[in-house]
Amino acid sequence: MIRNFIQLFSLGALITLGFAPFYKFQLLLLAILCFYLILNKRKQAFQAGFFLGIGINTIGTSWIFNSIYEYGHISYILSGLLTVLFVLYVATFYGFISLLYGQLCKKIHFSLQPLLFAACWCSGEWLKSHLFGGFPWLNLGFATLNTPFASTLPILGVYAPGFLICLSMGYLGLALQKTGLQRLYGLIGILLCLIPNAHEHINPTQPTLNVSIIQGNVKSPDKWDEQFFWQQFADYIAAIQKHLANKQLIILPEAALSVPRSYLAQQLTQLEKISKTANSAVLIGIPELSTKFDYYNTLMALGSATGSYKKQQLVPFGESIPHLLLPVLKLLNINLVNTVPGGKMQPLITVFNQKIASLICYELAYPELLRAQASQAKFIVSISDDGWFGHSLALHQHLQMAQVLSFMTQKYQVFVNNNGLSSLINNQGEIIAQLPAWQKSQLNGQVKLNDFITPWVIYGDTPVFISLILLALFTFKHNYLRVMKLTLLRRFITSN
Repeated sequence: MIRNFIQLFSLGALITLGFAPFYKFQLLLLAILCFYLILNKRKQAFQAGFFLGIGINTIGTSWIFNSIYEYGHISYILSGLLTVLFVLYVATFYGFISLLYGQLCKKIHFSLQPLLFAACWCSGEWLKSHLFGGFPWLNLGFATLNTPFASTLPILGVYAPGFLICLSMGYLGLALQKTGLQRLYGLIGILLCLIPNAHEHINPTQPTLNVSIIQGNVKSPDKWDEQFFWQQFADYIAAIQKHLANKQLIILPEAALSVPRSYLAQQLTQLEKISKTANSAVLIGIPELSTKFDYYNTLMALGSATGSYKKQQLVPFGESIPHLLLPVLKLLNINLVNTVPGGKMQPLITVFNQKIASLICYELAYPELLRAQASQAKFIVSISDDGWFGHSLALHQHLQMAQVLSFMTQKYQVFVNNNGLSSLINNQGEIIAQLPAWQKSQLNGQVKLNDFITPWVIYGDTPVFISLILLALFTFKHNYLRVMKLTLLRRFITSN
């Protein structure tokens, strides 16, 4: 039992090394290959996937402990316990992936087992991303930029690369398990790993926009210190004024101003006036009151930019309190400020009469939120504050997801993060300019505007899941016909 746990936990850790900041994609492939081989030999399939999931999330999402302990004001032991419970919860999805495969693989021809393995993994990632609010972090597709598997991202979305990874490693595993001509199935796996890494190239004559990023590097507790807030506010205003220029877009990170918009009406009116006079556009992360105790996490536009964007996908417990717990908190007379989600059909922010797509922090893990905006947008603005997660992997993983989204939509992106790695990302997902982590700094650059719409923006994940349904029907039809042939053959032999 302990030996099996260590083995599978280690494979989960290797999968994590395929993501930022390690980028050891070969180790990720090796781990998936080994997991497939182990899964085909084990009777306790759920246990195998569960142990693998513990390894993936213990290493890959260890930053959750930082957030709970440092900023939740909870004891070290209780923070650790909550983190363990979270890891175990996410690991159950990998357990069910394995259980489903283990139950079905014995009923189909061996040549179809890699297809079943890939389909189970892909379906499991989708459920993990959507059930009970979802947690799409560390889905395999987010690790595939600059690999052959990335070619499917603009066409089929983030789930398709994970399917192809499992399919290719499954056929390589099949070749290792079989002998003679049956080993030729390994060629399928090799060919899938050699998919041409095609790129779409935007016309270099596309119009450009000058952009300024202001990275505050403000410690999270300091945002709620009234005395420090006004100094911070003055610093941001001075930085904005420094970059005011004709046709200049200036962007501040998520919750750069921690006081609700209505409390700063006079100051923001003045900033609106000077921005318009300079023909500059300013985007600022700021809370906006919904009710007395509820507010929106908002991206506000000023000057030559209009509109606002209210965050839709909230972090459970971090930003919103589950409805089931609200009566308990009221009974205990605990008044908590609770973030509420914005509407699904929000008008896009316009900057110099050009529409942009907006994402706030955790939403970078949900490509469908970008897809709803991408067909109209000329480029993407994403704002974040990863200071809540300390010096951890979260900052690098977050940026990696932003890069993948730019490649999926073939749009330039301005990634603005309070505590570092604020970047300008081109349509290939490549970082063309970046600020250092954990430093107060500023960056000037340009983004290209384009109307290009990828197949994924048009069709979303639908083709992938139609394919999964067809694959399931084909697999079980094939198995049914095989069973019928064997039954008829036995009857024929018996009768004679």
